[in-house]
Order: sequence, then C-alpha cells, then structure tokens
Amino acid sequence: LVLQPGEFVLGLTNEHFEMPDNVTGFLNCKSSLARLGMNMPYTTIKAGWKGYLVLEIQNTNSLPIALKINEGIGSIFFHWMDDKVTYNGQFQNQDKIQVTGK
Repeated sequence: LVLQPGEFVLGLTNEHFEMPDNVTGFLNCKSSLARLGMNMPYTTIKAGWKGYLVLEIQNTNSLPIALKINEGIGSIFFHWMDDKVTYNGQFQNQDKIQVTGK
C-alpha cells in the first residue's frame, strides 16, 4: 500500500486479540514509520476485549509512504492491572472495519 500525502486509511490487524480481564494494551506507531510522517493515533485495547484491531493510519508527510503487507507498523505495550474488568462495548468480537458516528 502506498499512502499518499494527506491520505487516511483504516486497516485491520492480522492478529485476533482476546485480552484477559486484568490486562490492558496500548498500541503506538513504530518510530521508524512516524519519522517518515505516518501517524497512527494511540489506541487502547481494553481489558476483556476480543477481536481484531482497527487501525487509523494517516500520512502527514508531503511524500508518499510505502507500507508492505505483513510489515509491523506498531508496537503494543501490555499493562497488568490489580482489578479485573470486563469490556462490554460496541466493538466486542470485532471482525471487520466498523465506522461509527453520525
């Protein structure tokens, strides 16, 4: 995928997540791609959530950015929590790109 300057796309991870009820994850854009102008907003993977992550990807540079299939574009940091939580939101068991809003 070649992301043109100013272009915004949604992507879906290859990985299916089943977060334990005491672990939260935080997804960040890889620094090497951020330095090229790619922006991927910080995403929280809530404890108890299951599904495929939808990624919001934007090229903020004035030059195209080439992304390769199956190339890692982010890093997830996992945090263990003292309390258990069960996610019960609209994106539970997400398996496709869903856009919400009015």
